[in-house]
Amino acid sequence: MAKQIIGIGAVSDDGTGDSLRDGMDKVNDNFTELYDADAELAPIASPTFTGTVGGVTKAMVGLTDADDTSDADKPVSNLQAAALDDKSPLLSNITSVASSTANIGMSNDIIHVTYTSTGVVTLTVLTANIVAGGRCVIKDSGGKAGTNNITIVGQSGETIDGSASAVLTGDYNAINLYSDGTNLFIY
Repeated sequence: MAKQIIGIGAVSDDGTGDSLRDGMDKVNDNFTELYDADAELAPIASPTFTGTVGGVTKAMVGLTDADDTSDADKPVSNLQAAALDDKSPLLSNITSVASSTANIGMSNDIIHVTYTSTGVVTLTVLTANIVAGGRCVIKDSGGKAGTNNITIVGQSGETIDGSASAVLTGDYNAINLYSDGTNLFIY
């Protein structure tokens, strides 16, 4: 429907304009058309679009410096590179223990203890291996630490969370240790 103009006549009350009823009918028709059109528009607060949206530029949404570079091809800033370089390495060395005693390291090791299926195990963290930032994970992979405990001690009186030792007492349990360079801590 096209916009309807209310005839108001040449001068007031000259009888040439629309009647009050006809004029108000046109007003109603005009408003109905506006409200119907508004219902088809996306809400301003949370618009939802379907199909292809065109005519929106990067500048319109505050992204003038953005480009279509894939994430894999984006450069890393010097600050980001330095922060990544400062991260601790992942646990990488896997050491299997298949005896009742063993000396272990703290250089990002995974200690894979299979001997619990046979008997108790005592692991000694060598003093020379207790370096700041060193880490290890000790895992009862034999699955019998509930019966045959795994005891972890320091070689020269180093403590583990303030105690002389730590003991794994549950089947398939694990313990994560790190060092401050002097003692060991569970995390």
